[in-house]
Amino acid sequence: MLEVHDTAGWLLLHDRVLGAPKDAPKSLDVSTISGSRGRRTIVIVDPKFDATLVRPGGFFRVIVTGRMSGGEALSTLQLFQQAVLERRVAPAEHDVVLFFGLTTVGAHLVELKVVRT
Repeated sequence: MLEVHDTAGWLLLHDRVLGAPKDAPKSLDVSTISGSRGRRTIVIVDPKFDATLVRPGGFFRVIVTGRMSGGEALSTLQLFQQAVLERRVAPAEHDVVLFFGLTTVGAHLVELKVVRT
């Protein structure tokens, strides 16, 4: 679960997602920067978005679901989680950056749920 306070950035990214051809391969890169480990990124294939506008705060609460290959998860997921935990110690404007094509938006990572199927 993410909180996106850059509402214009989220609306642009979501517009790009909605406008992408159905048969085109889609992926969402989620990236964070750790002071000691550099940039860490996970790639979510065929992302699905559930976005809720939270009116009192003026931000979007976004839930992203999708898949990662087993090899991708083994090579990147643990390092990404460690980087996010380190990042939480030193609060920043945003914890993660979402990349969809050439469109990016910063977000606060509230919850990361991993399910093995």
